[in-house]
Order: sequence, then C-alpha cells, then structure tokens
Amino acid sequence: MKKIITIILVGVLVGSVSMPMGARADNLNEIIYSDSDISISQENKDTFVVIDKDTKEESEIAVDIENKTAELTDEDGSITDVKYQQKQLDNTIKTDIIIDGEKAGTINVSTENEVAPRLLMASSSSAMKLVTTRNVTTTMTQVNKSSAALVVIGLGLVPGLGWAAAAFSVYGIVREFKGKTAYVTIKQYANNYQYRNDLYVYKDSKRTKLLNKQTGIPQRHFS
Repeated sequence: MKKIITIILVGVLVGSVSMPMGARADNLNEIIYSDSDISISQENKDTFVVIDKDTKEESEIAVDIENKTAELTDEDGSITDVKYQQKQLDNTIKTDIIIDGEKAGTINVSTENEVAPRLLMASSSSAMKLVTTRNVTTTMTQVNKSSAALVVIGLGLVPGLGWAAAAFSVYGIVREFKGKTAYVTIKQYANNYQYRNDLYVYKDSKRTKLLNKQTGIPQRHFS
C-alpha cells in the first residue's frame, strides 16, 4: 500500500503554544522549530531532521534547493518524494506541494514594501524600519503533525524568506484548519546591523480579524 505523508497548516493552535526557535538560517546543527509535537533541526544547508516527540522517531529530509524537491526518509527506511512547483506572477510566488505525485496543498507568498539591503547598510540610524511585508496564504487538504517540516521547506524555498523565517511562520499550527485556508503576514524590520520578523495570523483574507501576533527575536545581519 502506498504511504501517504500529509501536511500541517499554518495557523493558531487553540489551548497550547507552539514556539519557533530563534535560530539563524546560517547556523547549522540547530533547532529551527519546536512545539509540543515535533522538533525540526537543520543539520547542514540542505538536510533537516524531524523528531516526533511522542514516538521519538526521527525522519530526515534532504532538499535539492536548485530543483526544488525534497526526499523524506523515515526511520524504517521508507522514502517519500516531495516536489515544490513554483511559479511567479508579479510580486506573488505560488508553490504547489506535490507528495508522491499528488497535490497536497498550495502556498502563496506576496511581497510588499521591499527595501534594498544596501540602503540600510548605508544608514547610520539604529532605529528599525519596516523593510518587507510578506503575505502568506496557505491552503492544505491534508493535515498531520509529522510533516510540518515540509511546509517549512516550501516556504524556505521562496527567495528572500529563508529557513529561519519559514520556521517562524509555522508558529501556531492547527489541525482544525484542514481543508481551509490560513492567512499569515510576516513583517520584517531592520536597521544597518539587525533584523527581526514579526508574525500576524488572521482569520480572513482581508487580514482584518487578527487571531495571533508574535514579535520576532532580533538577528544580526540583514537577509
């Protein structure tokens, strides 16, 4: 029987707290995401390890960044192939997540208010300014806690987002969003030596009904 791996949604977990870790994308062998169910660590630039905290089982995800594919290997040796089919239209990047040949969900990331990093580097001001707003819209048809990392990978493949910000955006996972759409906004603030990502999770597409907000941890070096 063909094994089906499912995906977790971006949203808010009612009654418990999921906390993204403050790891930088260029720091290897560090946990980039952890909640009550799983932890995701980045072993090197294209390899991730996922630990199920209930069963203690480990899975490894090897990412082909250039071809936008991933291979998930479970502890028993079974392999799942994942493809991220990316298309860009104007300022929006659409990513379809294909698992073993079947579409499992779609992620849309639109970018606004983008400021060139060199302008911040040249500034002598230490005040953080809003430099990028990214609206993330995620619609998934299947939900399973063990595959949150695949959502992280899909977001991390979006130019300018990076693994750490992608993991940050998975904050507040809910199974109740199965078959529905999650609306997330990531606002990046920066000065000439630091940046941080603030996260907003909304109930509606117009992003007027705020469900949750989290202020990011400042990181050195603009990305």
